[in-house]
Amino acid sequence: MGSGSWARAASVYRGFRKLDDIELVLVVAEPGDPFHDEHYDSQSSPVEHIERIATFSFHALETSDQFCVNFRRILKHCWPDLSLYEQMRRTWKAESYLCSAPRESGRVPRQSWSVCGHDYLARQLSLLADRAIVVCGGKARDRVGALGFTQFFSVPAIAPPEGNKPHARAAHRKIPEYVAKCNAKRVRH
Repeated sequence: MGSGSWARAASVYRGFRKLDDIELVLVVAEPGDPFHDEHYDSQSSPVEHIERIATFSFHALETSDQFCVNFRRILKHCWPDLSLYEQMRRTWKAESYLCSAPRESGRVPRQSWSVCGHDYLARQLSLLADRAIVVCGGKARDRVGALGFTQFFSVPAIAPPEGNKPHARAAHRKIPEYVAKCNAKRVRH
């Protein structure tokens, strides 16, 4: 498979070791297009593929585009004293649609995101329903709502241009309070 057949590796930013480590679930719309230097050997094993994608993804998160900068900013708001690796151990990033849109950030047919959401996202959210679920952007909010989930915090998108606007950054700064509230509920149960 060439790089064009893979969604941007950003969808693999998953650093937790145990389910209990996860405190924050960030749901975004869909992965962006692959990076220009993102290539994977079609002859590698599935394990090798996942390892290479995870390594590329973590490096991209450390050094890459404005989406990654905004994503890291949210993690810093939540856990300012932890390393990126430790922040990611506490975070599950999910897309409300697993494939890249035909045009980056463009429209995706409802039938496509609905089937994907029921087959994949609903299962993730059900498993993590007692965590702080934060839905980023209108597309993700509408898709999560269409699955019947109502217990989440909705904020503007992380991706530019919306994620760079002052009102979006102000909303993103409220995420740690929601994480703390959800963690307190989990501890009581």
